[in-house]
Amino acid sequence: MENKKMIIEEILKSRHKLFLFSLKLLKNNVQSAEDLTQDALQKAISNVDNLKNTDNIGGWLYTIARNIFINNYRKNKKKLTYYVGDSFESGVIVSIIDSYDSVQNSESNVDFILAQLKRVSPKYRECIELHMGGNKINEIAAMLNIPSGTVKSRIFMGRKELKGKIKPALENLDFEIRD
Repeated sequence: MENKKMIIEEILKSRHKLFLFSLKLLKNNVQSAEDLTQDALQKAISNVDNLKNTDNIGGWLYTIARNIFINNYRKNKKKLTYYVGDSFESGVIVSIIDSYDSVQNSESNVDFILAQLKRVSPKYRECIELHMGGNKINEIAAMLNIPSGTVKSRIFMGRKELKGKIKPALENLDFEIRD
């Protein structure tokens, strides 16, 4: 109990340094830096029991603040983004993010991407569709009687081909395609 009290005191002593770190992260936006500092302090104090190494409390606080900053940044991105899979395990995932877009319009965007997928080379499309269906790499390899490395390669090349087919049709619109 006494140790916990000492750790909380150490956290609170680091408040000013944490504020300066937050200020740097947020490009001198004082109000946002204060908010980030408060969020980080609150999270640190509520997780004192989980702290195993008390040698570098300042570093722990900076990590908490940086993670909160990154999470908030990702949450607040407003640009419409199409994700065409970010790893072999995720398959081809199409996320259509636009708070102003209606469900019907989103469905037509997905339909457009699926129509473009039909234009992808059959050997690539087969692996992508099986992976989109929830099958794992080794399961697809067993189904198609090919090595798992070939499955990974076909998914990668298929995603690349799909991106090449989608990108020209969407060049004039205000969003980006990410791998």
